[in-house]
Amino acid sequence: VVVFTTDNGGPISTTSGGDYAGSNNYPLRGGKHTIWEGGTRGTAVAWAGANTGLLPTSLRGRATPQLMHGADWLPTFCALAGADCSGLPLDGVSQAGTLFANHTAVRSEVFYGQHDDSPEHQPTYDTAIRDGEGWKLLQNYGGLPQGWSVNTSLGWECEAAPQCSPKPNTCCPDNDLVAGGVAASSEAECCDTCTNTTGCAGYTYQSSARRCYIKYTMVCQAGECSSGTMASSGAQLYNVKSDPEERNEVSAAHPDIVQRLTARVNALRATKVIVPGGGEVPDPDCPQYKPAEHTDPRVGDIWEPWCEKSQVQLV
Repeated sequence: VVVFTTDNGGPISTTSGGDYAGSNNYPLRGGKHTIWEGGTRGTAVAWAGANTGLLPTSLRGRATPQLMHGADWLPTFCALAGADCSGLPLDGVSQAGTLFANHTAVRSEVFYGQHDDSPEHQPTYDTAIRDGEGWKLLQNYGGLPQGWSVNTSLGWECEAAPQCSPKPNTCCPDNDLVAGGVAASSEAECCDTCTNTTGCAGYTYQSSARRCYIKYTMVCQAGECSSGTMASSGAQLYNVKSDPEERNEVSAAHPDIVQRLTARVNALRATKVIVPGGGEVPDPDCPQYKPAEHTDPRVGDIWEPWCEKSQVQLV
C-alpha cells in the first residue's frame, strides 16, 4: 500500500510564516497557517498492489469525496495491516472501507482547531468546524493569509498607472469591485474603467487575458491585500460544497445552522486535553530542548528526534 498525501495547504506568497516556496492553492482561499480551505483541504493518492487484494479493479482511478481528517491515517493503516489499535487514545477513525471498498462515509464532521496567528485575534474562539453537508463555521476568523490564490496558467502582469493609485507589484486578487473583472483591450482602458467607476481605488491588468480587475482598496495589511471580510468577533458561515472558495459568507441567512455548529464546536473544545510535550507544557520525561544542539553547519537549524520515549507495540 502506498499513500502520497499533503499535510496541509501550501504556504502562499503572502504567508506570515516565512515559508513560501512557490506553492499555489488555486482556487481556494488562504494557505498554510490558516483554517481557510486553502490551508486545510488536502489531496492524496492511495494505491494498493493487485496481490494485496485490498483494492478491486472496479474501484481503481476513483475519487473519494467523503470527509477525512489527517488523524484518520493511523487507524486506517492499522485496519489495513490487521493490527488492533483499539487500545490507543486516537482521535481518528479508520477510513479503510471508505477508501478501498467504496463504503459510505464514516466521518460526519471535521474540527479545524486554531490558525497560527490566533493569539493576535481571539485565541478562545478562532476555531472552526465543518459537517457532512458542507457547512463550515468559523467562530471568528480564519487567519492570515486570507486571500485567494490566482490562476497562473495565463500569467499575471500587475500593472497600474500612477493616476490610479496603484500598489506596485501587488495583484490584490481579493479586492475586486466587480467579481471576475471586466474585459479591457489595454491597460489604458482598464485605467479609464477605474477612473469612471465609483469607489475604485486602483486596478490590476492581466494583459495576457485582456482582463481588468478594479479594486475597492489597494491597501495591504500584514503583507496581504485584505478582502475586508475579517471579522473582529462573531461567526462566519460558508457552505464549502457549493462554495469551496469561501467567498459567500451566509451566517445571517442561516442562524439555525450557526447555532447548531456553535454548540457542537464548543462541546468539542470542552473536551480539550493538555498533552505533555504537545506545545503548551513540556514533557517531564524529556530533556529540555536546546536549539543550539540541533543545527547543521551547512543548512542551519534542523528538525530531528531529541527525546527517546517508550514504544507502543501493536499486535
